[in-house]
Amino acid sequence: MTTDDDLPRVDPDGTADHDRRPQWGRPARTAEEIVDAADCGRVWAMADRVFPLYADYRTRAAATGRTIPLVRIR
Repeated sequence: MTTDDDLPRVDPDGTADHDRRPQWGRPARTAEEIVDAADCGRVWAMADRVFPLYADYRTRAAATGRTIPLVRIR
């Protein structure tokens, strides 16, 4: 069973405490919001194929004035 003590610590600025888990030495990743309409359409189509309830979730969110952002992790 994994406990909090087994996990690396990550600061809000995205840096990791590599001393806690040395094998976790990958470079930090960055995230960016996908804003291009064509790119959003393509990514949402993929998400809907993987988990069809995403489409319903977006519809319900839109009814309350919310937009679900897409984020690309690099």
